[in-house]
Amino acid sequence: ATLPNVSFNVSKFFPLKRKLKMGKDRWYEKISMSYSAKMTNSVSAKENDIFTRESLNKMRNGIQHTIPVQASFSILNHLNITPNANYTERWYFKKVEREWDSETNTVKTLDPEYGFYRLYNYNAGVSMSTTLYGMWQVKDKYKDMKIQAIRHTINPQVNFSYSPNFGNQKYGFF
Repeated sequence: ATLPNVSFNVSKFFPLKRKLKMGKDRWYEKISMSYSAKMTNSVSAKENDIFTRESLNKMRNGIQHTIPVQASFSILNHLNITPNANYTERWYFKKVEREWDSETNTVKTLDPEYGFYRLYNYNAGVSMSTTLYGMWQVKDKYKDMKIQAIRHTINPQVNFSYSPNFGNQKYGFF
């Protein structure tokens, strides 16, 4: 059973945009961001056992916050540059730890600990794109055809992204 699921979203907005526009947009006015939160709670149990102590201990729940930030710039009227950064934070109310038992060569699951546990991750990137147009004149080579020309477009794109290794010991979680 999944109960409740709650979502909250804020549409894209431009936090640095001037209220009274005078002249062209400044580069920082093109920065946009949004926000979303999602709360979930789920348990796998039979109908008769849903509100028992055992099923309450099996519940998996948490809250996820996501904040994407991006901007879009045009350089030389033909290149589109789009930098972005994303931050995600998760809140959990139960922690399950596992440890390696070298005597039996198995993973031992420890008793869950209840409390407030915060995990996060972030990444950043930039992409560059443009559009190239071409025209192939059909009528010049094939005089009898009704098609005069074929127009084609090419959309090359280059992306770079960075995300730290959150499996590193310094973060304290995986």
